[in-house]
Amino acid sequence: MNNRGIEEKISDAVAQLNQGDYVTATWIDASQTRPIRLQGKPLPNHTVETRKTTSGRFITLQRGDTWHDPHLVLGIEKTDDQWEIISIPLSLVKQLSSAEAKEPLKGTPRSAKRRFADGSVKNYGD
Repeated sequence: MNNRGIEEKISDAVAQLNQGDYVTATWIDASQTRPIRLQGKPLPNHTVETRKTTSGRFITLQRGDTWHDPHLVLGIEKTDDQWEIISIPLSLVKQLSSAEAKEPLKGTPRSAKRRFADGSVKNYGD
């Protein structure tokens, strides 16, 4: 399925959501890896693509003021009456599915580090 087909499928799925529905979004993020030796193409996929999975309560779909691109807004953790949210540009979402809520709601890890066999290190998260 091409990107246009994926975007239409995701848009259709979002249109079916109600505020508070618990969902899991699989999306792609920028990738920064160091050090890496540039010894031909293609580069190893782990240096190019970062796949992320985030679960939370659907809050809204909202367009940004600057570029007017739609963002999927999920509540990933609630403390008292305050939410921690994540806003994911809809064009980066590759899969959206219903998820079973786990109590208490938890977000994805804030950061993680992975070292690959070639000696490169990739930081995930903050």
